[in-house]
Amino acid sequence: MAQTRSGEARESTWIADFDWHKESKDMKNVLWVLGVLIIVLVIAVFMYRDMIMFALFRANVKPATSFVETTPPPGPDYFNRDHWAALPDRADGADYIPAGATDGQAVADVDVFFVHPTTYLSNAGWNAPMEHEPSREWVDGAVLNGQASVFNGATRVFAPRYRQAQIYAFLALDDGGNDALEMAYTDIEAAFDHFLAEYNQGRPFIVAGHSQGALLARWLLERKISGTALRERLVAAYPVGYPLYV
Repeated sequence: MAQTRSGEARESTWIADFDWHKESKDMKNVLWVLGVLIIVLVIAVFMYRDMIMFALFRANVKPATSFVETTPPPGPDYFNRDHWAALPDRADGADYIPAGATDGQAVADVDVFFVHPTTYLSNAGWNAPMEHEPSREWVDGAVLNGQASVFNGATRVFAPRYRQAQIYAFLALDDGGNDALEMAYTDIEAAFDHFLAEYNQGRPFIVAGHSQGALLARWLLERKISGTALRERLVAAYPVGYPLYV
């Protein structure tokens, strides 16, 4: 009887050892598979990181409502000097000059009408309110300092604020984007008309813009200047950062 029990105990121990080794081997296989899957996932994320980041960005900036469901912000009043980001007779970001350079706006014979790029990233609407502080600060600082100021050595700098299209407009041109850009253009054309009537006094001028500003500057050239007497006063055009077809 004792011998039988001893044999049963050895058999039970062997079975337990077998089960433990089997479970250990199964766990190692599971961990190996998980490790391979993690490596594959990391490689996939690295390879498609730009697409993933773009998808996340697109989802984050998409306006909460469609263009037709969005109430447009009130338009600008270009008699209100606060609706100009840069004017030559006051201190602003377009007055920046590097060491050794000179601000020549006070004696310049030519004006520049500068249209700033997209700085409105909020998904609260399709067009920026005139008083949207984050986008204004971006324009007043980096944009005027780094872009519009390049002209201050030879021209007077005029840069209107406008209800710029939100950046998502360029990702959905056929689904509200073009409407938002057309709204932005109505402001630019109104600003240009005010510039001509109140500031320019028949002087030669340059039209310049960057990114969204370049597109709107191109439309201004096509719709307002080309084929008119204004073309004779146009010194040059610098619509930089958006396709220009000629």
